[in-house]
Amino acid sequence: MGREEDILRLESLYWKKGFSTIAGVDEAGRGPLAGPVVCAVVVFEKNVVPFVNKDSKKLTPSRRKKLFFEIIEKAKDFSFGIADSKEIDELNIYQAVLLCVKRAFERLKTRPDFVIADYLNLSFLNVPYISIKKGDENSFSCACASILAKVARDHIMECLHDFFPEYNFKKHKGYPTKEHISAINKYGICEIHRESFKHVKGKRKRRGKTCFSLSVEERLQYYHEKLQEFVRGN
Repeated sequence: MGREEDILRLESLYWKKGFSTIAGVDEAGRGPLAGPVVCAVVVFEKNVVPFVNKDSKKLTPSRRKKLFFEIIEKAKDFSFGIADSKEIDELNIYQAVLLCVKRAFERLKTRPDFVIADYLNLSFLNVPYISIKKGDENSFSCACASILAKVARDHIMECLHDFFPEYNFKKHKGYPTKEHISAINKYGICEIHRESFKHVKGKRKRRGKTCFSLSVEERLQYYHEKLQEFVRGN
C-alpha cells in the first residue's frame, strides 16, 4: 500500500463503521507572537482519491499553495474559523483554538457525522470524533485541513504586512524569529501582537499613527474578506 492510500486508512475505517460524512480539522498559528490563529475544516466524498501524503509543515510554500486550491476544488465542503490576537490574549491560545474550531463548524454547510481532529478535545461539538497525535500525518482529512489553515493564515499575515511593514510579517508570519524579536525591541509592539506572549508581554507600544485599531468583529470580517478574495482569485 502506498503512502497516499495509507493516509486514508483512518477515514476508511470509520466509513466502514457506518459514518458517511467525515470532517478533518486542524489549525495554524499557535506559536506566533502576532496575528490571528486560523482553523480549517474539510469534508471529502467517500470515493475521494488521496492526493496529499505529507503534512503542511513538510511542504514548500509553493507546493502548499498549489494543494490549497486543489483541496478546495475537490472537497465536498470546507470552511475557516478565526480568532483574533485580542481574543487569544483574553482567552489563552488553546481556548482561542477551540473558538476557531467552533466558528469553522458554524460556517460549514455540510453537517459531518464524524470528526478527525489533530489532538483537540472537541466534545463541545456534540459529534462523534477521534483526537489523534500528528493527525496531519495520519489522516488525509486532517492533512488537508492543515494545509488549508496554514495557507489561509499565511495569506492573512501577508495582508497585515501592508499595515506594519517594519516587522516584515510577510516573511516570518509573526513567528518568534530573531528578525521579529529584533523588530519588537526596536519599534515596540503593534496592534496585532499577542500581548500575553513571551517576547511581547510588557513591551512598549509602537509609536506613530494607529492603523489597525479595529474592533475584534471588524478584524474578523477583514480576515474573512481577504480569504474570500484569495479563494476567488484562483
